[in-house]
Amino acid sequence: MVTAIATQRGEGPQIVYINDAFSEITGLTEAEAIGATPDIIQGPKTPAYAQTRIQGAFDLQLLIREVVTNETRSGREYWLELNIIPLLDENGRITHSALIGRDLTDLRESEHSLRVAAATDALTGLSSRRTFMDRADVEFPRARRHRHTLALCDIDHFRQVNDEHGHHVGDELLKAVAVAITAELRTMDVCGRVGGEEFAMLLPETPAPSAAEVADRLRIRVAGTHVEAEAGPVAATISAGATVIYEEDADFGATLQRAYQALYKSKGSTIGTTLRMDAM
Repeated sequence: MVTAIATQRGEGPQIVYINDAFSEITGLTEAEAIGATPDIIQGPKTPAYAQTRIQGAFDLQLLIREVVTNETRSGREYWLELNIIPLLDENGRITHSALIGRDLTDLRESEHSLRVAAATDALTGLSSRRTFMDRADVEFPRARRHRHTLALCDIDHFRQVNDEHGHHVGDELLKAVAVAITAELRTMDVCGRVGGEEFAMLLPETPAPSAAEVADRLRIRVAGTHVEAEAGPVAATISAGATVIYEEDADFGATLQRAYQALYKSKGSTIGTTLRMDAM
C-alpha cells in the first residue's frame, strides 16, 4: 500500500513522509518527494475534475477517494486509487493529511488487454467482426452522404486448404492474406475479418471505378501470397464483391447483405478475383 503524509505549509500541502511502496510505484526517491506537493503523482492523464477534488480535499481538509495516473522516468505508466484522509492531533485539530494509495496498474493493464482482445481478431490482428460492424455503424451516415464503397472478399477454396493441408496451414494462409489486404489499403479504410475466410472493407471516398482498382490490386497482391505446407507451397486467390452505399439505404446490415450477394455472384466466374458491383 502506497503511503505518504502531507501537511499544510506556506501556500499549500507538502509531503513530509513516504513509505518504500511509494518509491517503488512512482519511481521517486525520498529526497525527491519530501517537500514536494502531492501534485507530483498526478500526471497529465489524471482527469481535471479529479485534480480539482484533490486540491479541494487539501484546502478544506476533507476525506475523498480519487484515481490518479502518471509515468515514471522510465515511461512506465501507473494508476493509484488515492484516499486522502485528514489526521487529527490529541486536541482534535487536523494537522496532516494521509495519502493512502492502492496500485491499480495491473488491473488497468488487464482491462486494456481484454478490450484490445475483444476488438481484434486474434488470428489476423484485423478488427473483429463486432468492431468492424460498430465502426461501420458510426461511419454509415457519412458513407450514405458521400456514396462510399463497401467491399467484401474471401479466400477461394479455403475449406479445401484446411482439408488437404490442415487447419494450421489454413490459419497461416489467413494471416498472410490479411497482411496482403492491409498493404493495399489506406489508413482511412476500415478492414475487418467478418467470417471464417471473409474480409470486409469500408472504403471512404471511393467511387465504384476506384473500388474496382482496389480489388484488382488485391487480386495481384494476394496472388503473390503463399505459405509453406508439407506438400509444398500453398497459394491463395480471392473473390470479391462490392456495393456503393446509397443515401436511401436504411441501415448498414442491408448494405452488407447486398455486398454479400455481389460476392456470391462473383464466385466461379473466373479464376482469381472478380469484382462484382451491383447496379449503380
